[in-house]
Formats: sequence, structure tokens, C-alpha cells
Amino acid sequence: RRPGPVVEAGVDELLAGSAQRAPQLDVVQQAHDVAGELVGIAGRGDERAARGSHNAPLLITIAGTLLLVPTGIAAPLMPTGETAFVVWLFNLAGLSMVSAAAPVALLAITPGEMRGQVSALFYMVIMLAGLVVGPLAVGLVNDQLFDGQRLDLACALVPLVVGVPGLLLLRYARRHYAPGALHGQAMAGTNGCD
Repeated sequence: RRPGPVVEAGVDELLAGSAQRAPQLDVVQQAHDVAGELVGIAGRGDERAARGSHNAPLLITIAGTLLLVPTGIAAPLMPTGETAFVVWLFNLAGLSMVSAAAPVALLAITPGEMRGQVSALFYMVIMLAGLVVGPLAVGLVNDQLFDGQRLDLACALVPLVVGVPGLLLLRYARRHYAPGALHGQAMAGTNGCD
């Protein structure tokens, strides 16, 4: 069975449109490659830790957060799908960095006998915030502030309200993290925990 003339015209139009967007798709591929490299660089935090950098996981978490928050705000405001996708790739790179390094950073300052409980609490809070509070907040902001008409602004406003205070706390976290990590290593050495 052959598709009708409307479907054939739609396919021809789609193919013609993708040929015109080829330079944009090249930009998307380049952004994908750069975002992948950022995650790869962050993955070398173990090398830094082996060379004596006690705050390597925290630095990766900070770098990921600095990438995650601005791109989380900007992605929903992009004028085209391609530019939103490019910004989202960098957002995903930041999210990957934070997701990989934050638990390691947290466990480095946690006494050995409490690590399982702290890990469980960390993941529970992250999942509840990400799967319950985040989507609910976007919907409420959209309904209450924008009368259900500006989902793009609601999606940008929630990371702004939640992320900017987090960015402001990074300096404080960095100042107090290294002594905690050194203490955690000393405690791990004395009680046999890794």
C-alpha cells in the first residue's frame, strides 16, 4: 500500500528541510563532542586524588554545578530546537559530572561506619527532589505565575531559584571541605575503613 500524496509531500519537505539544516546539525555534533570531552576530563578526578588532591571530587562537583545551573536556566529559553539541544548537551555534561562526583565527595568526609546510611539518604533526597519536587514546582510556577501559558519560563525559573543559592554556597563548601576530607582519610586509616 502506497502512502497518499500528502504523506509523500511531507516526507519530501522533511528531507529538504534536513538538507538545509545540515550546518546546524554539524554544530550539534561538535557540541556533543565538546560536552563528551568535558565529562571525560571530569572523569580524571581519580588521577588528581591519587596525586594528593583531597578535594578533587568536590572540584568536579563544583565544575559540574557551574555548568549545570546556567544551562538549565538557558535551555528552555532557546529560540530553536537545535540551539536548545546544544545547550541541553552541556547541561547533561554538567549533570553527569555532578552525579558522578557528588557521592564520592560526600563519602570522603563521612565516617566509615555511616557511609551506607549517608549514601542512602543522599540518593533518597536527590530522587525525591528530582522526581517529585522539581516537576511539581515547574507546574505550580507555570500555573500560578504564568496562568499555564509559559512553560518555558517556568522551566527556566525553577533552576534559577534553586540553583543560584546552590552556586553561592559552593565557595563555603570548598573552604570547609579539604579539612573534612583530610580528617575522613585519617579516620579511615585508623579504623581500617576505605
